[in-house]
Amino acid sequence: KFERAMYGKKQKAPKWKDCTSRTLQRMKYAAGAIYVSTAFDQASKNITLDMVNDLRDSFQEMLNESTWMDSLTKKSAFEKSLGMLSQIAYPEFILDSKELDNHYDNFSVKETDSYSRMVEKILRFDVEFAFKRLIKPVDRNEYDFNAAIVDAYYTPIFNAIRRQFDAIGNLRDWWDADVKKRFLERAQCIIDQYGQIKVPGTGLKLNGKLTQGENIADNGGLKLALK
Repeated sequence: KFERAMYGKKQKAPKWKDCTSRTLQRMKYAAGAIYVSTAFDQASKNITLDMVNDLRDSFQEMLNESTWMDSLTKKSAFEKSLGMLSQIAYPEFILDSKELDNHYDNFSVKETDSYSRMVEKILRFDVEFAFKRLIKPVDRNEYDFNAAIVDAYYTPIFNAIRRQFDAIGNLRDWWDADVKKRFLERAQCIIDQYGQIKVPGTGLKLNGKLTQGENIADNGGLKLALK
């Protein structure tokens, strides 16, 4: 009843589907290793990496052509583009069975374990792993997604993409006040443009201010791809 009211589900999902979903969520590296070994290869990853590097080159060209940024801000933006990490497809260590076993060294289940017992064990493992990370240096190369899930994303909680963050993700506003003013003037054009788009069948318009981040990124990405 809860899922029907909350998510509009008309019937409960099969148990196998629920178990698969939870396994993908809680054992992302193990599940990713299985997926990569059967449905992906290093060549495909290299092709994608080349494409990302081409986009980075196009972005740097666009920076040089920019007329609204001063030279100092351009230099900082260029340095940030060099510091961006490309987390593509899967972390290399999951292809090494020994390294993968080391990651799950403190986790084990038995065939006789009940479902609730397995859930308890993996939750305990996740919590202990999270606490261990507190006393270790930040690993910027750590993947936070499952290789078995086809998607592209960034996490707002750890977002270091926007102008408030520097080349290594520190919260620091490195834009000159005049540069920021010129950017906001251009951003307003995007807000106004998308604010005029109507949602079919509703008579409502998009909130251009609310969606400006996605819209600027989409327009910029398309421009880079066409270069």
